[in-house]
Parts: sequence; C-alpha cells; structure tokens
Amino acid sequence: MQTSGAETQTPPVRAARPRGDGFTVLRLLAAFLVFHSHFFALRGDMEPSLPWTYGSTYGAEGVLVFFAISGSLVGPSALERSTADFLISRFLRIEPALIVCTLLLIVIGAVVTTLPPGAYATHPDTWNFLNNAAIWINTSRDTLPGVFAGRRFPDVDGSLWTLRYEVLCYGWLAAASLIGPRTVRWGAIVALVGLPIDAFFPPDRALAIGLMSYYSKYYLFEFAAVFGIGVLTCWMDRQFLGRCLLAATLLIALCWHSDAFRFIAWHVFLALAAVYVGRYARLDRYLLSGADISYGFYIYAYPMTQLAQSWFKFVPHGRPISYIVALCMSIALATASWFLIEQRALGLKPRVSRWLESRLPVIPFEP
Repeated sequence: MQTSGAETQTPPVRAARPRGDGFTVLRLLAAFLVFHSHFFALRGDMEPSLPWTYGSTYGAEGVLVFFAISGSLVGPSALERSTADFLISRFLRIEPALIVCTLLLIVIGAVVTTLPPGAYATHPDTWNFLNNAAIWINTSRDTLPGVFAGRRFPDVDGSLWTLRYEVLCYGWLAAASLIGPRTVRWGAIVALVGLPIDAFFPPDRALAIGLMSYYSKYYLFEFAAVFGIGVLTCWMDRQFLGRCLLAATLLIALCWHSDAFRFIAWHVFLALAAVYVGRYARLDRYLLSGADISYGFYIYAYPMTQLAQSWFKFVPHGRPISYIVALCMSIALATASWFLIEQRALGLKPRVSRWLESRLPVIPFEP
C-alpha cells in the first residue's frame, strides 16, 4: 500500500485528528485504575465499582479507556502508513517490552517459588509461561509452579489477557486499511453492533473456532465496539466531537432507567470523552517530557501487587504498606521498561520498515 495516495486522498482524517497532548496522562490514569481495582480483587475484597454501569469495576472502565484511545491514535496510523509499517510499529510497541516482562517474571518466580530450583526450571508450566509473550496465540495458563500458590488468585500477570483483543483489533484495522478509508470507516461502524448485542443478547463466554476459542464473545464485541468508536473519531473535529459527546450525555440521562440502553450510551460516552480529553485537555505537560510508562505500568502492576501483598500479608497495617510498595515497584519497572526497552524498540521502526518493505511487493492503494 502506498502511503502517498492515502495521504493525498483522505485529508479529512489528517485535518480532523490532532494527536493531542493529554493521551499519555490519560493512559497512565487508565492503567492506575486497573492497578487499583486488581489490588482489592487480589486481597479477596470487592473491587470498587461504578453503580450506573452494571457494577462495572474501575479496572474494567480503565481498559475501555485504553481501547478508545488506541482506536483514535492507531486508526489514522493505519491509513497514513503502509500496512507493513503499521504492523511493524504495533509489534515494536507491544512485543519487546512484553518479552522482557515475561522473562523477568520467570526469574522473579524462581526466587519466590516454593519448589526446588531444579524442579522449577524443568516444570512444564515454567516453559509454557513463555507463551504469554505470544499474545495472539496465547494458550497457556497464567501461572508459574509454586508461585503465589497459596493466594486466592495464583495468576502471575492477570492483566495480559486484554492484549490479545487489542492485537485482534489491530489485525482487522490493517486488513481494512488495505482496501481504503471507507472500509475502515464502515468496519468501525459495524463494530458498534457489538454494544447492542452485549446489552440485549449476552453471548456465551467463548468462541469455539480454533484459536478464537481463547476469546470471549462478550469482551470481543465490547472492546471492538469501543475501539471502533475511537477509530470513528479520526473523522471528527473538535466541534463535531463535542456535539457527539453532548448527545451521548443526554442519551444516558434519557435511558437512565433502561439498563440495556444505558449500557450502550455509557460506552459511547466513555469512549468519546476519553478521546476528547486526550486531544484537548493538555494534561501531558505535567509529565516528564517524552516518557510514556502507561504500558509498562499496565503489564507490571499485577505481578508487583501479588508480590507486595504476599510480603506484607501478616504485617500490621499491611494493606496500605503493600499498596504503596506495589505502586512504587510498578512505577519503577515501568520507567525502566520505557527508557531501556520501549523507547529503544520504537527507535528501530524506520530501519526495520525500510528493510521489510524492500522485500515485500507493493500493493497499489485505491480508496
């Protein structure tokens, strides 16, 4: 796919979509909500929830914010770049840090496991844990032998499961962009059907088609719909986005006593609000320039919470201490991940793209 044709024939995408300078803070806030929610769940307590969203937890809402922002930022990227460059960019953004995280967790597991070192190293679950780095074909259980075995949830990193849905969204976006902007737009509109399906006809928990059996229908429809709303905002300027946000707010008020319609209206509102704040709130000025630790925080917060809670389980005032320790360890690892892994991996994009595109046939782009 030629990028020049896409850029010259789809000016509305570029004109309506400023990149924004609030997305970094917003993503970090979303990751913190997931951390906060998981902290309660891992202690066996009820997770904080929002009463007007079927009792949806803070963490669940944080994940939805991630998908809305991702659709808003990645949608134009798929249209303005070649497909190869787009896929390389997504791969380098996710995989290097995830691979390092997976290996580091295996090492940490070797320190805290109740098994002898030899038994831990040769246990099948230790090697199967490496599959967590291959999120698109992840068929493993998220456990390590003898690690967190006495806890209510023995999962080592229970946040990674959402990444496979994001990768799936990238896949359909890349496929649609091969045909043109109209296909991307209509694909995003079709994805919105997932909200009424989830609201009126709650589906079975899993798909039974090959590797798709590891995807929940409910979450697939929900995440794809919110991602699709984010993609549709690529064609919205500030005035139109504000009007859509106001309409969603009014719809929530009108449908307050209907759980199904309120479910739909809330998802639309949350996605539009996330994009609006990310574009126009100028929140990033309060962060260290250029540092985006939200992804690292997301993938490290769960295991660090498990560790901290296991350390301070029987300590007086252990709950607030474990919260602070888990938060600090997550931020430290996320910061290291950004500067040592993620930033350097992203710097490889031009070189890898040139190398790959020189070896792939060029597909003419026709919008």
